Amino acid sequence: MLAALGTGAFASAAGPSQGASDGATTAARRLGKARRGFNLPGIGDTPLAEMRRIESQALAALHRLGFDSIRLPIEPALLRQDARQTSLFLAAIDLAVGQFLSAGFTVTLDMHPGPKSADLLRQHPDQGADMIVEAWRTLLPLCADQPADAVMLEMLNEPALPTDLWPKLRQTLVETIRRSTTAHTLVWGAANYQTVEETLADKGPKDDNAIVAVHYYYPMIFTHQAQTWSEGPLKAISGFPFPSSRNLDSVRGLRQRMQVKGHPDAVALIDKETETDWTPARVGKDMARLKDWSVKTGWPVTVNEFGVFRSGAKPSDRALWLKALRTGAEDGGFGWAHWEIDQGFGFMTDRNRPATVDPLMIDALLGRKP
Repeated sequence: MLAALGTGAFASAAGPSQGASDGATTAARRLGKARRGFNLPGIGDTPLAEMRRIESQALAALHRLGFDSIRLPIEPALLRQDARQTSLFLAAIDLAVGQFLSAGFTVTLDMHPGPKSADLLRQHPDQGADMIVEAWRTLLPLCADQPADAVMLEMLNEPALPTDLWPKLRQTLVETIRRSTTAHTLVWGAANYQTVEETLADKGPKDDNAIVAVHYYYPMIFTHQAQTWSEGPLKAISGFPFPSSRNLDSVRGLRQRMQVKGHPDAVALIDKETETDWTPARVGKDMARLKDWSVKTGWPVTVNEFGVFRSGAKPSDRALWLKALRTGAEDGGFGWAHWEIDQGFGFMTDRNRPATVDPLMIDALLGRKP
């Protein structure tokens, strides 16, 4: 499929630029309704029998705190089951979206490949592209029935395919979606991890009723320390501080512990990540760069993934990092959605028990006490 798409039509793809087109105005207005959000995995990215639904009373409590939007990850493979299972899965998604809207949230339906789906995109881009297109064709009847002012459609999370192929697939997804709905605002990101740097180098799709989504997890030695889902130096590191500098006693002590425990890869990572200091001002500088790009290109921006894995970071450091990112994003005029609600990066421990919200995290994210 990708080979048949050609290249010339996409080489000049650009964003809304300086023009105040109807689509760009619509996208910016809708972003204004989705300023402070959270990601809610465990529903659309999970088989029906394992879904972790959220109750209306919990949604109401989170809305009262100040959250106004929900990003709902959806696993494309779950849209390619047998007809009965797919129908039941779509009904569950439809029910959840209706619940979120009734609670006063806007919703982003996020095509979010899990590890196996991402591997297919990475290793067999043509097959992976077909999978994503077909998944959207299955989801679109549900999307078309949702209110365009309150539901946005995110084409593909962290596109795990060669960078030069992504604009072609992205435009195919634009055209596929637009055949079902011309009213809904689209959300796009740069390959492969939607970082600031990758975004600055991307012109975006040919559709001005769209918003660009950026992810921010810098420095990963801080945000992903003590992670448990893969091997590598981050798994061994715990207690890396924020702010950080190689001259801090805590950094020197951590480096020494990694040496003693026989983790040379962790020592190397500490040395690499402390070549520059990481401070709230540094995070703010990255958001300022993104704002300059947004003003120049006309693309509205949401930082719809950011967070700190809570097992390894000191709570006060985690809160300071979250506040730095949140205030930097808001200063740039961006929306944001924290990753995620109640798992390793969460700001509460049980999505259905509002009393389990972490006051320190809520203050960092929303500037208020729960």
